[in-house]
Amino acid sequence: MAHAQATATGTQRLAVARCEDFLANLFRAGGVAPNAARTVADGLVGAEREGRASHGFLQAPMYLKRLQAGTLSTSDEIRL
Repeated sequence: MAHAQATATGTQRLAVARCEDFLANLFRAGGVAPNAARTVADGLVGAEREGRASHGFLQAPMYLKRLQAGTLSTSDEIRL
């Protein structure tokens, strides 16, 4: 199966697994624990699939900035 497919509008359709892997790797590179990185990636891709782009990929740059600023946890443990 191809990883990307061009559309008539010039955009590309990417395989869900490829998007999840890309985002998870991006967050892991930012210092996020592997399980937490996968959970966040799955959530962002899920939002895109449901048509909620404002809660999908668009959030990744903000999350990365907050990771760099130290205002987001990199742990996979939940603290209340």
